[in-house]
Order: sequence, then structure tokens, then C-alpha cells
Amino acid sequence: KRAQNYTKNNEPATPGMENAWNRFLQIYLKEKTEQYLKAFAEKKYKAPNEVRVYLAMMTGLPEEIYRELENDNNSDVLVNLISNKDVPDDVRKRLYNKKELKAQKIQFARVADDPMMLVEFSHDEDIKVREEVAGNKNTPGEILFNLAQEDEYPVIYKMSSNNTTPNR
Repeated sequence: KRAQNYTKNNEPATPGMENAWNRFLQIYLKEKTEQYLKAFAEKKYKAPNEVRVYLAMMTGLPEEIYRELENDNNSDVLVNLISNKDVPDDVRKRLYNKKELKAQKIQFARVADDPMMLVEFSHDEDIKVREEVAGNKNTPGEILFNLAQEDEYPVIYKMSSNNTTPNR
């Protein structure tokens, strides 16, 4: 418990900085076997939320771990899965459509740099998500061209103020 209040250099943790406990978990989890990671993902052990959140961010894990985490009810876990490029496409697509993640989708659409994610978001039923895709400087020209076909003013306006929009 006391280690949770100190960093790696034995300095007190400050707000906004990863505490020693999270750092320990990161190092510890990297060293564990596939079976142990899967047990955490499946909640066979009472893994704290931080562990599942970190697992969702980790790259290079077996697909079944990502698939198990897809069923988590912690929105931070789900958000990390969406932004993890190693998560299977079918899992990410199902997560895109979760209504509970609406606010996070809007934030992701604003900063996403993954073309697959941007394509998915550009077809989202929520105009606010499409609007953020149109304003995102990482959105490829082809997606912007398709968004230009919309007759929704907020989407067109955001796209017109995007410096990367071709032939502005």
C-alpha cells in the first residue's frame, strides 16, 4: 500500500504522474505468460481496473485476450481497446457501435490518426462524430471528399476549416 504513493525513484507521486503501483504493474505484466494475462482479462483473478485498462493498451497480446476485454464494463478498458491497433478489426467495429461510448467516440474522432478508425467514424450515425472527423487534421483526403457529399452544415463547416482539406 505504501509503494502506491511513491515513484520508481522513491519520490512522492504527484497528481497526473503514474504512480509506482501502475509502473510496477506495467513491468510485472510484461513478464507474465500468456495464460496469466488471459486469466486477468477473464477476471478469474480479481484484477483491479488498472490492470485491465493496461491490458487493453498492450500490443502484441493474443487475440483472445482482446476479445475477452471487449466484454468489460469499464469504459476506460473499452476506450483503450478502440485505440489499440492490435485489437482485431471485428472487435473494434463492435466497440465503435457501443452507445455507452458516445462521448469517447467524439473525442477519438477529434484526435484519431488510424485511417481505419477514421473511416468507421466517418460513417457514424452521430453527426457530432462525423463533424469531428471532418475537422481532424489526420483525416485522409478520400474520407474528407466523401464527407463533402453530406448536406449537414456542421460537417461541411468543420471540413472547410480543416487545413488539410484538399482544394479548400
